[in-house]
Parts: sequence; C-alpha cells; structure tokens
Amino acid sequence: MMAGIHAFWGEFLRLSAEMAPYLLLGFGVAGLLHVFIPEHWVYRQLGRRSLWSVVKGAFLGAPLPLCSCGVLPVAATLKKSGASPPAVLSFLISTPVTGVDSILATYALLGGFLAVVRPVASVAIALLAGALMLLVTRGDTVPAAPLSMPVGGKRVSLGGRLRKAVDYAFNELLAGIAGSVLLGMVIGAAISLFVPANLVARFTGMTWVTYVGMVLIGTPLYVCATGSIPIAAALLAKGLSPGAALAFLLAGPATNAVAIAVARDLVGKRGLAVYLGTIIFGTIAVGWGTDLLAGWLGYAGSGAGAQHHHHVAQPSSLVWFSGYLLLALLGYHLVAPRGRKVLAAWRRRSGNPEVALAVPGMTCKNCARKVSGALLELDGVAHVDVDVETKQVHIGLNSPVDLMVLRQKLLAAGYESEDGADLDRKGGQ
Repeated sequence: MMAGIHAFWGEFLRLSAEMAPYLLLGFGVAGLLHVFIPEHWVYRQLGRRSLWSVVKGAFLGAPLPLCSCGVLPVAATLKKSGASPPAVLSFLISTPVTGVDSILATYALLGGFLAVVRPVASVAIALLAGALMLLVTRGDTVPAAPLSMPVGGKRVSLGGRLRKAVDYAFNELLAGIAGSVLLGMVIGAAISLFVPANLVARFTGMTWVTYVGMVLIGTPLYVCATGSIPIAAALLAKGLSPGAALAFLLAGPATNAVAIAVARDLVGKRGLAVYLGTIIFGTIAVGWGTDLLAGWLGYAGSGAGAQHHHHVAQPSSLVWFSGYLLLALLGYHLVAPRGRKVLAAWRRRSGNPEVALAVPGMTCKNCARKVSGALLELDGVAHVDVDVETKQVHIGLNSPVDLMVLRQKLLAAGYESEDGADLDRKGGQ
C-alpha cells in the first residue's frame, strides 16, 4: 500500500515538474496578452455577419487563455456588443481549446507534433462551425450596429500594466483552472501507474470506436485545455493513438454541461445544433486525419511521448523548483476560497453597510474574479465577497454608492444583476 502511494506521488511530482516551466511561462504570456490587447478592439472585429468575422472570431479566440466556462461571459458580452452569432460561435469553440499556456504545456508533455496539430485543428473546427452558422442563419435579420465600447479613462504606467498582467495570470487565470489542472495531473499519474498498456492498446485497434469514445467522454465533462494534457499524455504512453488522444484534447475543453446550456441562449437552437454537431463530428474526423498524418510522417504517439519524457527524465533543480512552485500556487488557489468564505461571514456579522446582488450569469472562478475586480474599481466599495455556488455578491461599502452604479458596472463587465433578496426568494436558484 505504502509502496503504491510512494510510486503515485513520484509520478505526480514528475508530471508537475515537466509541465511547470512551460505552464508558468504560458500564464505570463497570457497575462501580457490580456493587458496589452484591449478588449474593446476585440469586440469591434466581430460585428459583421460575414465569413471574415468568423475567421477573426476563431483566430482572436485561439490564443486567449479562457476555459469552457470562463469563455461564456466573454462570448455573452461580445453578443451584447453587436457581434454576429456566427462570429460568437467561432469564438466560443476556438477559445477554450487552446491558449498560449496550454500550447506550451502540450509541447512539454506531448511533443511538437500535437502542440502544432491541436491549435490548427481547433481553429479549423471553429471556422467550420461559423461557416455552417452563416448558412443556417442567412435569412435572419442583420443585428443592429455594435454598441460603443468604453476605452477607459486614466492612463496606466507600464509598471502598473505589468503588475496587472501578473495578477491576471497567476491569480485570476490560474485560480479559474487550478482544480481542473490538479485533477488532470492526478488522473494522468493514476493512468500511468495503474492502467495496463495492453488494455489501451486493445481499444486503439478499434479506431472509430476509440474516436467516438474519447468524444463522448470529453463532451459533457468540465476539463480545461491544460488539465486535459496529462490525461492524454498518460493514455499516449499506454498506446493510445495520437488521433484518439487529440479527440479528447479537443472535445473535453471545447464544451461541458454548463457550456451546452448557456450556448443555447447565446446562439439559439440552430446554433446549439451546429455547436454540438461540429464539435462531435469534426473532432472524430480530425482524430482520424491526425492518425493518417502521423502515419505518413512516421510519428508514433507512445514512442514519441516516451522519448519526450526521457528528455526530462532527470529534471534540473530549476525544473523541480518550478514544479513545486506550480503545486504551491494550485494549492493556494484551492484553499484560499474557503478562507475568504470565513472572512466574508465575519464581515457580515460586523454590521458594516453592505449591498447584496444576485448575478445569475456567474459560472466559475474566473467570473467571480471579474465581478469582484469590476466592483472594486468603484469609489466607496471597501470589499466584495462573491459566492459562485449561490450566485450572490455581497458588496461592503465605506461610503454610499448608488445601486444603479453597481449594476451598470457589472453590466459593463458582461454580467446582469438583480436584487440579492430576489434570489433568496427563489430559493437561491
């Protein structure tokens, strides 16, 4: 028993060390993208109902480090700002599958072949979905001109923007996917140790069944682009084909049960059918094509993965340090919310002025940080306590703030709100 635990812990640490340098670098680049590419510029690119807007939606979304839940409020804001449904759908598919952090982590664990094929495949599926959406909605009324997006007031220094980039990368972004990344590493380590290679190899021979199985497993699950990588790496090492592994890498992050429910409101019934159909059938086709390409190039998934692992079989002290740093950050972001709940309860008992709002559109930790960050920019707001489970936001005030100002601030961030008491009367639903 103890030997098994020790072996599992060793494999888990090895996975952490292999991913950490690339993942931490990717988070840093993601923070810079977030700060130096204005959101209002992105919004202006997607307003027209045209193939060009679909192309821009796919390519603008691909490098953004948002998960399949974190992308939902951004897509909703795009829609409210006048983005066409085909562009929104293209953005909705390409964004959660890739991101600079996950591309680098894919290279770390899966090698250069899948690190290149994965983003190319996700953009191709997004383009196909947007083009099909153009066809099925070609008779619809063209939406009104986009609302003007605020460009912000005071100029922020370079140092201030860099601090904001670090805060976004290692607080907001990492907090949003910490649980998924950690779970992915746990599952990956468990597969490496406990799943017999001959079991995976047996299913690899049934190519179409394997592609379909990977898609059916990945579609309803919540697994982020980065958290899916160690799972795919472990399956590759056991003999799963590169195409079948790619099917899971695409279908898992692209959607989940929450995203499916919200997508219907964003793009309608026809859009939802295109969304699911393109992901399912497009992913199966891409998996099959990837195995053909791998065979033509002489790429063997398990062999290449083993070689890549051998390259980092004896990580340097710096690599081990980055692995421990990554685990410390993940642990902090998993434990910190519980501490904040205790602090929030204490604040409510202190009797200071407070406003409660319900924000039904909050679906994940990224949403919580975006809501909190937007409200804290207002003068008079002392603290913000967000509970994603109940979709309640408690806003502590040190001076009076008009309720409509709070609501307008949330709306500008992409979230509608209502009186917190209304949500209590609905039973917290």
